[in-house]
Amino acid sequence: MNWFLKYKIKTLFFIAIVITATIAVVVQLNSPIAVKQYKTVSLGMRAMESAGTHTIWAPPDDKVPESDFYVYSIGDESMCIGSSCGIGAYFTDCLGGWISGYGYGSGEVDDYGLRDAGVDIENLK
Repeated sequence: MNWFLKYKIKTLFFIAIVITATIAVVVQLNSPIAVKQYKTVSLGMRAMESAGTHTIWAPPDDKVPESDFYVYSIGDESMCIGSSCGIGAYFTDCLGGWISGYGYGSGEVDDYGLRDAGVDIENLK
């Protein structure tokens, strides 16, 4: 009888692990963190500024350096580069990325079609 109980517990334990793993995969696939596209902006699309692009900043920031990824930010700052873009820029820098930000009032801002898609950019926070 002891042998039967031993394998019964192992079988129930195995089934519990399979159910837990399945739930974890389903939750991860439906997670908002896993968003690959928002309106006209998609993960992996070409950035406005990438390695070698000339900027309007003075040296040494007049050219975008080689980075793992690039972030083009539209926000309430008139213009910012690197860590001057706020706390999110520190995280971007720590992950090996490059960030530059422009205010939505500037005529040079490319909104990637978000205004045409009906996104109220002025109220994004």
